[in-house]
Amino acid sequence: ALVQVLNFIRRNLRMECLRLRESGCLGRRLILAVLGFFLPFSAIWAKVEAPAQPQILSVFPLGGQPGAELQATLRGHLLDGTYALWFDNQFLAVRILNLRTEQIPVSPAAKPGSKDSSKKPVQVLKLAFQIPDHALMGAHAVRVLTPGGISDIWNLWVHARPSVMEGDEPHEMPKEAVELGADPPVVHGTISAKGEVDYYSFEAFKGKTLGFEVFSSPSMDPALALFRLIGSWFNPDRAKRLAFNDEPIAYPELSKEAILTYRFETSGRYLVRVSGFLGEGGLDHQYLLRTIPVTSGAT
Repeated sequence: ALVQVLNFIRRNLRMECLRLRESGCLGRRLILAVLGFFLPFSAIWAKVEAPAQPQILSVFPLGGQPGAELQATLRGHLLDGTYALWFDNQFLAVRILNLRTEQIPVSPAAKPGSKDSSKKPVQVLKLAFQIPDHALMGAHAVRVLTPGGISDIWNLWVHARPSVMEGDEPHEMPKEAVELGADPPVVHGTISAKGEVDYYSFEAFKGKTLGFEVFSSPSMDPALALFRLIGSWFNPDRAKRLAFNDEPIAYPELSKEAILTYRFETSGRYLVRVSGFLGEGGLDHQYLLRTIPVTSGAT
C-alpha cells in the first residue's frame, strides 16, 4: 500500500512539472503546487502519533566480572511488552525475569495538572545477565526492545576486579568512610537523596599514581573528590581536599562521567568522595566507582 501511494505522488508531481514547464513558469508555481498537494494530508499526519519509545532511568548494579550471573534492576518508563535486549557483544546473554509498575505517591495537596500530579509511574524490570568468562573488559552498549520502539543506549560494564555493594550504613562524613584497603574493589552505590555524598577510604603509598573513575546511570551526573585526613586539635576528622573532578569536558552528547588521576607524595590513609552534580540525588542515581593503578603520567 505504501509503494502505491508513493507511485501515485510521484506520477502526479511529474505531470504537474510538465504542465508548468509548458506554461513557462516552473519555479515559484512548482513550489506552490507541491505545497498545495501535500497540505490536505497535513491534518491526517498531525493526528498520527509516533510510537512511544522506552526510556531508561537507571540500572543497578552497572556491571560485573566475567563468568558471573548478574541480577540487575532496570527502572524506566514505557517498558510494557519488553521482549528482548540488544547488545553490541554477541556473547552477552540476558533473561527477563519480571516487570512491575511502581506507583509514585502524589501529595494530597497537589493540584490537577500540576507537575506532582502528572508524574509518570516508574516501571521496574528485573533482569539476569550472564557474563561469559571470555567477555571483553569495558563498556558494552545495551538497548531495551519493546513493541513501542528501542531505548537509548546504556552501558553494562565488565570489570576484572571483584566488586562490593556500598551497604546500608551511612557514610556521608569522613569518619564514616567505608574502608576499601590498599587494593580497592569496584564499588556499586547509589546517591539516593539530594545532598547525599558517599565517602570511601583507602591506603596509598608514596610515589604511587592512582586513577579514579565513576560511571553512572543515565539520570546521574557524578562528581569525584579526593581528600587526605589531616586532623586538628579542634576536629580530629578534618580532611583536606586534594583534587576534584565533575567531568573532563562539559558538552552535550559527550561523556559526563567523572575521572581523576593523582600521584601520592606521602603514604597514608586517603578518602574518595562520590556525589551528584550540584547535590543531585534520588533513587535513579546509581554509580560504579573504580580505582586503577596508573603506571605512567600523573595530574
